[in-house]
Amino acid sequence: MAYDRYLAICHPLRYSTLMSNSLSVNLTMFSWALGLLGSLLPLAMVCKLLFCGPNNINHFFCESLALFELSCTDVSTSKLSVFLFASAVVLGSSLLIISSYTAILVTILGSPSNTRKQKAFSTCASHLMVVLLFYGTLIFMYVVSPARSNPEVNKGVSLLYTVVTPVLNPVIYSLRNSDIHNVLDSTLKTMMLHTHLYCGLKLQNIFNLFY
Repeated sequence: MAYDRYLAICHPLRYSTLMSNSLSVNLTMFSWALGLLGSLLPLAMVCKLLFCGPNNINHFFCESLALFELSCTDVSTSKLSVFLFASAVVLGSSLLIISSYTAILVTILGSPSNTRKQKAFSTCASHLMVVLLFYGTLIFMYVVSPARSNPEVNKGVSLLYTVVTPVLNPVIYSLRNSDIHNVLDSTLKTMMLHTHLYCGLKLQNIFNLFY
């Protein structure tokens, strides 16, 4: 999505040529393959461990860092491997996204049209919100947090990128949709109307009690 935004804003006349269907498929497949690879490495590390103590995971899903804590063998190598791989994947992809949006920002600021600036900012804002929330929690979880490994904090952070971000995705990406705006506007007006009516009835009842 960052590359798509980059082409749409920095190279609008060449967008349809550069962002071909084959490129879109290749980018999608690469993302899926990288995600699968990112899951296989922690799985391989966990499969090599021995578990001889309590089997209650201090987490709400089988997260690799939580499983490492249950092992009765040395997990320093496994933790280091996961840390290095996660750092390379998360920070590497973050740098690509930051580079893309840096180029976009330079292009937007150099544009003389205020309308084009506003449109470009609104186009990128929703994606940036999701990126900051998702990658911020991932960096804290797998790049920063393992050094001090607080299980309770890790559970809270995991909740952000496994539940909160996917739930917010459709809301954030649909904020620019005019139909969504109309529905939200009508809903808020209805809620305000009902609130006024309810308060009016309550005041009328109180008035009747005294008079």
